[in-house]
Amino acid sequence: MATISSGYTTTEPIQITNPETWSFTAPESPTIQAVGLKVQQPLKSQIVESYGVFKPLGASKTVVVASSLYGVDGTYEFTTQGATEWNKLYPVLTYQGTLHVHDPLGRQKYVRFVDRAYDEYGPIDNLIRRVRVTYFEVDAP
Repeated sequence: MATISSGYTTTEPIQITNPETWSFTAPESPTIQAVGLKVQQPLKSQIVESYGVFKPLGASKTVVVASSLYGVDGTYEFTTQGATEWNKLYPVLTYQGTLHVHDPLGRQKYVRFVDRAYDEYGPIDNLIRRVRVTYFEVDAP
């Protein structure tokens, strides 16, 4: 069991039934979901900032003008083996909308998959697919 706390609140225990699994669901299309997935480690994430860099004539230093920090963007990697696992993941991979992500640490966010790539190998009747998905964190639908 994990405990999450923040300023001005009490702690609240959350139950994590399997500390290695993730869930991806489409709030606007409830039939699109994949639960109990394992995301490969390490996670690849980045926090993006919108900025402009200026090098004014005569100045001895660079000037950086920044606006907002955006959400945490990155890449998820999955491995599926056989048709059953692939068929469970494929509708989520090809969904062109907002997905709700719930990770093993109890963190939740909304993402939009933008790039999907996969490699296939192994016997034809039990293919292993290594999938890489680039995502951007987005607002709730």
